Amino acid sequence: MKIEILDTDILFDDFLKLERITLKHELFDGTMSSTMERLVIPQNDAIGVLLYDPDEDTLILVDQFRLPAHYKGHDIVTEIVAGIVEDGENVEDALQREVLEESGYSINNWDFIMEFYSSPGFCSERILLYYAEVSREDKSENGGGVEEENEHLLVREFAPEDLFEQVKSNKIVDAKTIIALQWFELKYRK
Repeated sequence: MKIEILDTDILFDDFLKLERITLKHELFDGTMSSTMERLVIPQNDAIGVLLYDPDEDTLILVDQFRLPAHYKGHDIVTEIVAGIVEDGENVEDALQREVLEESGYSINNWDFIMEFYSSPGFCSERILLYYAEVSREDKSENGGGVEEENEHLLVREFAPEDLFEQVKSNKIVDAKTIIALQWFELKYRK
């Protein structure tokens, strides 16, 4: 597809950046669209990791306060371990760092599940979703997040069936977590 970027204005540049892009793009019939503006939040890739302890038959997730979810009545969101791949960091290092910071587990092996965009209409964030098995011996730290980043996470273990039921009853509201749990249910609970 042919895309012509005519102008880029940075409207906001802090933890998040907001850009106004003026562009044209090729239409399905091969012609070019009229000039349009789109607001975009350019964002690094993020990783999400579903942790499973097969010895205990438990899935390890974290609870954390999410202000945007609070606006819709969900103060605490139960999620898989996740975080942003920092500038200059490779995905493997981000996986190990985030899992250790948030859950306290060290991982050396993981499986790629899929990639998807969280909100492709305005944000370039792509989530790379993974699965990793852990055991009690892999728990080397407390987890709970990074104090300097104001992360205050509660590490929790769940029976898989309890989480499947929470998805069905709309108690799990985080998209990457729902996707990971449904993948796990299809793959491991036949």
